[in-house]
Amino acid sequence: MTHPKEPSELQLHSFKPHSKLSSEPDFVSSQGDTRTVNNVMRHEYRVLSEVEKAYMKSIKDFGLEFHDLLAMIGDSREIALAKTRIEEAVMWAVKHITK
Repeated sequence: MTHPKEPSELQLHSFKPHSKLSSEPDFVSSQGDTRTVNNVMRHEYRVLSEVEKAYMKSIKDFGLEFHDLLAMIGDSREIALAKTRIEEAVMWAVKHITK
């Protein structure tokens, strides 16, 4: 049986986790043009039109409403899976708008 290799000292020292700059806000509107300031992975966004922003807000609002409805009917593995799929559907729909 082989064991995973230990990371070298060089690898450990070259990894620097993202740290929040003091000038970065804690919360940024997902519809705002400044939505890149707290995103580590995506460094560039295109500016969305007002129509695209409205679609994105509606998708998120509908997703939240459905998510909240499921939360009201109880807890189970099935409900947890359904909530996860709602979150995924919202993510993909928003990604379509913002690409």
